[in-house]
Amino acid sequence: MPQFAKTYAGKTSTPYEKWVQRLWGEEFLDLKTGKWQKSKTNDNVRGFVKFIYEPIMNMIQAAMNDQKDKLFAMCDKLGVSSRLSAADRELTAKPLMKRVMQVSGAGVKGCGRTGLARERWLSCCTVQHALPRALRERVYTSWPSRAVPCPPESSP
Repeated sequence: MPQFAKTYAGKTSTPYEKWVQRLWGEEFLDLKTGKWQKSKTNDNVRGFVKFIYEPIMNMIQAAMNDQKDKLFAMCDKLGVSSRLSAADRELTAKPLMKRVMQVSGAGVKGCGRTGLARERWLSCCTVQHALPRALRERVYTSWPSRAVPCPPESSP
């Protein structure tokens, strides 16, 4: 979450602390007016969904559906294209998705790693549980045996 807040704070004039509040708090973006609201209506969407969940899902789906032009365009916007080698660009489907997530810092697979910072661990678990079941099964079937499953939602 902090990484996303830093990215969006750098692209806008809104301070980092405000982005953290908007991305994780009870804040909703009205898609018609572009203004933030404190309550849910039919015309608005939670900040987390609009600015974290949807971009990650779009990248995963583009990689898994072999839409490389769309995927690399998103990587350009994130500024991570330079981190992808020529060999990385030749990958397809799941290996490509994993590599793009690694270089972008989204860390979809990060829960199985030891020594992970609490924020990244919580962010990873939130994204994992938010994925649609069919896609989650495609993405997480090859976790290493040492991977530690995400805790129940009530755990810190």
